[in-house]
Amino acid sequence: MTRREFTPTTEYRYNRTSPGRWILSHVLRYPLPPLGVVLAGILANTLASWSRVLPGRAFDCVLGMLGLVVPIVALGTLQAELLLVPLVYIVLFVVTLRRYIRELNPVSAALREQFGTMNAGLAETISGIEVVKANAQEIQEQYNCALCSSSA
Repeated sequence: MTRREFTPTTEYRYNRTSPGRWILSHVLRYPLPPLGVVLAGILANTLASWSRVLPGRAFDCVLGMLGLVVPIVALGTLQAELLLVPLVYIVLFVVTLRRYIRELNPVSAALREQFGTMNAGLAETISGIEVVKANAQEIQEQYNCALCSSSA
């Protein structure tokens, strides 16, 4: 301990026996900044990965909208009466698609559950095969070791 001219009465004493303990004593006293750094790193990496996904989805959405909007606008500029059939078709298509998706959700959920069960069974079978192979290898090694010691 060094002598100092002024010493605060409420000074916090950090563990200075080693650099690691000094850092640990700071982290234990102030736990939020390291936690914030870890959470900020996770958030930054998550957002960086989404920055690759979202522009592609946005581009697909823009292309889909252009493929739908441009022909309708072109028809509207030619003659307004031509818009009736495409607009009715779009409304009926959206209604039908929503109904179909609502009916398909239980089927797809059951299918995902079946795939999960099948994958679990497959993983169990593969691990069982690995155990059998390891056991056979061990028996083979014991047999080879017995042959080596009997010939010596």
